[in-house]
Amino acid sequence: MIKADLIVIDDFGFKKLEQKQAEYFYGIVDARYHSKSTILTSNRAVSDWASTFPDPVMANAVMGRLCHNAHQITIKGESYRKKFKPENKNE
Repeated sequence: MIKADLIVIDDFGFKKLEQKQAEYFYGIVDARYHSKSTILTSNRAVSDWASTFPDPVMANAVMGRLCHNAHQITIKGESYRKKFKPENKNE
């Protein structure tokens, strides 16, 4: 994951990270910092991401690296997925 030109992490912050998971995540983010692209998607505001980490110091370190030189795109409104309803096969 460190050498890939781009990684995409979907639903970041969905669940709280355990200490070991947070350490691995920090290692990946730190190794990629300033050299590779990372995309994170989340249903949570960026201001809520720190609560995902068990350690506030590590949360600040990760968040600093993720947010420095980042482009944040916030999409408001109803979920795009709700626009596509599966076909009712009983009709």
